[in-house]
Amino acid sequence: MSELNAAIDRKSDDKNPSVWEYMIYASLAIVVVIAVSISVFDLFSERSEYFETENVAIETYKSYSQRLNAISEKYAKEMETIEKVN
Repeated sequence: MSELNAAIDRKSDDKNPSVWEYMIYASLAIVVVIAVSISVFDLFSERSEYFETENVAIETYKSYSQRLNAISEKYAKEMETIEKVN
């Protein structure tokens, strides 16, 4: 009977992880969480830089577009006056 109890105790010990195994799993989980968070933060910073660059490009385009429209209107008026004179 004591042999049976000893065998049952060994099997139950095999099923229950030790403190070391818990520490290993916890350490691995922490490393995985840190690695994932670093990659996510890098992704967000790259995306924010991309959007910032895109906004600068849009504003620059608007500025040059307004300048070109002003120049076009100025020369269109000059062409009208030249055509009226001729």
